[in-house]
Amino acid sequence: VLAPAAVRQGSLRSAHTHTHVWSRPLTSSFGVQEMKLVFPNSQRINRGTHQIEEIVAACKARGVTDIVILHETRGVPDGVIVSHLPFGPTAYFGLANVVMRHDIENHGTVSEQYPHLVFHEFTTALGERVTNILKNLFPVPKDESKRVMTFANIDDYISFRHHVYEKRGKEVKLKEVGPRFEMRLYQIKLGTVDQKDVENEVRERVCSHKSLCMHRVLTLALVSSLNSSGLFAPSCVQPRCASCCKQLASAR
Repeated sequence: VLAPAAVRQGSLRSAHTHTHVWSRPLTSSFGVQEMKLVFPNSQRINRGTHQIEEIVAACKARGVTDIVILHETRGVPDGVIVSHLPFGPTAYFGLANVVMRHDIENHGTVSEQYPHLVFHEFTTALGERVTNILKNLFPVPKDESKRVMTFANIDDYISFRHHVYEKRGKEVKLKEVGPRFEMRLYQIKLGTVDQKDVENEVRERVCSHKSLCMHRVLTLALVSSLNSSGLFAPSCVQPRCASCCKQLASAR
């Protein structure tokens, strides 16, 4: 049940599952129908009482290339994990502003064609890394495909939009089909989602002095390469505490 029967050997196969306890909005809309429409060749896995190690082992045995795990809190989807098999990496994203297809006014019909992908403002080395993780979830589309998925990086938030289009002479008409949501990367680790003792490639850390400081630091595994690669670009909200200022100075 991990991959559709129509998938041929050598093609991309992805499976998505969910946390142990979920509510109706996640299972009926976002978790099942919405994400199956977003990721071609994907198959839902009922997690039930299975441990994540068991699911990963079963996916590896059946040639699944990626696992997408959805999280929700009180019926609201708030997180997604993308784990590439068999060796990783695994990317962790927060989800926000999730809008289901039925909540989009005059939404179009979803095409079953493989989508063209648009990645906007993923210009840094970290952006290129995220691009590679996300684009490998999708098979290569045909030139005549009229389906487009956009990942737009705006102030470190990734806005996802899903459209179909048609050409009328020299004009191109877009129709949003949904879903839509925002993602924020907070961790990349080098192994698969079931592995515990693996190195973090990227990890966002929030200052523990919450009453004094709203400073967020993006901590990478190779601190010495931060300045040369241009990956260290923390966003700061004043005031910052002395601990964070010292940490920022040492990282630089």
